Amino acid sequence: MKKYTYNLFPLVLILIGFLLICLSVYSAIFAIDYSELEESAGQIVGAIGFLAIGLFLITFRSRISVDEKKLLIVKEYRVFGGKLSQEIIRIPEKAYEIIIVPKKKRARGYVNAVVPFGYNLNSHDVYFALANSRVPIIKTDRKRAIKIVEFIKSSIQSDS
Repeated sequence: MKKYTYNLFPLVLILIGFLLICLSVYSAIFAIDYSELEESAGQIVGAIGFLAIGLFLITFRSRISVDEKKLLIVKEYRVFGGKLSQEIIRIPEKAYEIIIVPKKKRARGYVNAVVPFGYNLNSHDVYFALANSRVPIIKTDRKRAIKIVEFIKSSIQSDS
């Protein structure tokens, strides 16, 4: 079984995660007054919060595994080293190619109830193409979609 793992967050957010971890360690060593823990409880909680957010940004990953013998693709989302979710996709035997379909999507922000705003997303959906239908694999950005298609093709063709 071959595996392809990648970070879900862009490099900028991963660097912010490292910065938050450094900030929490600095706070734990130099800023917190351990002689009066009752008064510095807020600082301790803040340091733990920055540490948790930084670790979340760094460790949130996606893993795609291809089992050539069973003709399965397993998509996993992992955080803090543990499995968050898993999806199994059966590779159709009559699939003649893997295609990437670019789509423009309109998304809304989480604070849409307070401040209504939206933004456009360029999504690239990856499918197995059959004679009369498509089997979805993943929806992602262009660069990552190309890497995933190359990985799946090389994993399937290496066994045949």
